[in-house]
Amino acid sequence: ETEFKALQAQINPHFLYNTLESINWLAKTNRQPQISKMTESLGFLLRNAINVKTDVLTIEEEAEIVRHYFTIQRFRFEERLVFELDIEPSVKKCRVPKLVLQPLAENAITYCLEPFIEPCHIQIKAYKKGEFVYLKVADNGPGMDEDFLEKARKELVRTTGRGIGLLNIDERIQLMFGKGYGLTISSEKNKGTEMMIKIPFQSGV
Repeated sequence: ETEFKALQAQINPHFLYNTLESINWLAKTNRQPQISKMTESLGFLLRNAINVKTDVLTIEEEAEIVRHYFTIQRFRFEERLVFELDIEPSVKKCRVPKLVLQPLAENAITYCLEPFIEPCHIQIKAYKKGEFVYLKVADNGPGMDEDFLEKARKELVRTTGRGIGLLNIDERIQLMFGKGYGLTISSEKNKGTEMMIKIPFQSGV
């Protein structure tokens, strides 16, 4: 049974990726640029998900994953989703654990955009301040009350989709850089939520 599950894990992602390539080819042939763009972004995300060769990426590579993720979500939510990605050139090559930004972006959509009637503005920034680098995911959504915020901090509330919890992200940051770094969450009811990752500045890869 274990061998069979391992075989399934090998086959299914590659099958899906090849199917997406076929859909993309059909979309281009039939002049459907929106479908083509969505399948290309989904294929990019899938390719990253099945790549187990590395568990560390540069901030620039993490930002590219988020960019493709939002490409898909903007087709779904259209004008309700306003997305801003701002990565300072000086921090692009700094390394972070793989998949720390995309789950935070997904979390912002789940708790900001989906229950929110007004357009949701999600801002992702990466910048250097002193000897540290900060990765910020902020939204203008309904925010969290103190009880919900405390549950989120204790990972009683988990991010959706990939099932990567907030505590998981915090622990992986600390494993890589030490106890002085990690993820913090601040939020206020009706004033939005801000999630901040703090890492040391690294001059190269």
